Amino acid sequence: MARRRRRTSDLDRSRRRARRTLLVVGVVIVVLLVVALVGQTERQSRPYDRSVDLGFSALMAPLASQSAGTGQALATLLAKAPGDSRPVLLAGMAALSAEAAKTASAAGAAVPPVPPPPAGTLCEQAFTLRRQAADALLHAVDDALGGYSGVGAAPEAVVARSMATAASEVRSADAHWASCRRSLRRAPGHARLPASRWVTSSDTWSAATMAAEASAIAASASLAPAPGLAITGVHTTPPALAVSGGSTYQLTAADTLGVQVIVSDTGNVDLRHVTVTAAAKGTSTSSASSSLRAVVDVPAQGATTVTLHGLRVTPGSTYQLVVDAATGGVPRGEGRQPSLAAVAPADIVPVALAQAATSGSVAVSANPAHVGQPVVYTATITGSLPGAGLPVGTVAFEDAGTTIPQCAARPLRQAVATCTVTYRSPGLHSIAVVYAGTAALAGSTSPAITETVTAAPPRHR
Repeated sequence: MARRRRRTSDLDRSRRRARRTLLVVGVVIVVLLVVALVGQTERQSRPYDRSVDLGFSALMAPLASQSAGTGQALATLLAKAPGDSRPVLLAGMAALSAEAAKTASAAGAAVPPVPPPPAGTLCEQAFTLRRQAADALLHAVDDALGGYSGVGAAPEAVVARSMATAASEVRSADAHWASCRRSLRRAPGHARLPASRWVTSSDTWSAATMAAEASAIAASASLAPAPGLAITGVHTTPPALAVSGGSTYQLTAADTLGVQVIVSDTGNVDLRHVTVTAAAKGTSTSSASSSLRAVVDVPAQGATTVTLHGLRVTPGSTYQLVVDAATGGVPRGEGRQPSLAAVAPADIVPVALAQAATSGSVAVSANPAHVGQPVVYTATITGSLPGAGLPVGTVAFEDAGTTIPQCAARPLRQAVATCTVTYRSPGLHSIAVVYAGTAALAGSTSPAITETVTAAPPRHR
């Protein structure tokens, strides 16, 4: 009995040892399978990782070089800013800010391939910080100068702080780029990115340098706002046919005059709400005066063309066409940016308008007529410019070029005149009407009509 129990106990121990052995073997097999799988995965993913890293490096390398050039140009522009002109400095800052933004956008769009953090994130952050710095510097310089209009410049201390903050972003961007390069070099592809630095010396982007540059910009004579305004061209509609008497513009007949004015900004600031005025001032009591105006903006070192239509004029009259331009202050209720005061010397152009053309016609009450019968001739005069009003003055009726004695100066009423003639003998008569004209209306001769006069009819008893 005791022997059977021992055999049973030995058998149980053997079974337990077998189970433990099987468990250990199973664990070992699982571990080996996991290790093999991981090894296989690593062997399979390593070529892909290398491809990703190298592809990312190929995309970033040209952007890095471009960004370094932008940083050098920006540092150079700031260093020489006190000797630049306002338009050149502001335009240059805007262009470099746009370049930094374009590079940052290209870096952000470099997918695929993008390596996993930290390399991809660090590189993109470097370009983002540089874009922010360039934009901040543009706004700081803009504030220092009072913008393109030269109005409301920020205090020097405020500008210096803004520039120092931008410089801090520049240094941080360089650090991000250096970390990106190290991270990518350690990655499976061991890709190498070129160096890209905006900070090329210890004092290039220091707070002290930024403060000195802000002070130099504020004290610069070439950057100080200097408004200037000039009228560089005046053209009329109708255009001048000729110039007589040295300066008088000879124009065709017109009852309204258009003026095209070219206004130039000769200063270094934009001029807002420039008021351009054109006035036709009559040189005699018969020619009334009128004026027109328009409000425009003129960019620094640029020009704006203003067209004014509808100056009231009288044909046959002479005028002094006076054109001037001025700015300063803000028009009430417009809420627009103010502008520095500037006045352009007036441009005075003497103009002489030709008389308006006329035409005439003649009608007769009876044709043919007989001897002793009263014949009424009616003259009608028409002007070529409705705006000049109905023709006034007198007309003369002519027979074959000779004035009919009783019809020598017949007054026009509503542009019509009449004359009555009684012929004493038969014959043919060539009748025309001659309009004497006025200061505004040119004289004219109508086409002739042929009047036939026959013998008197026989009397009935």
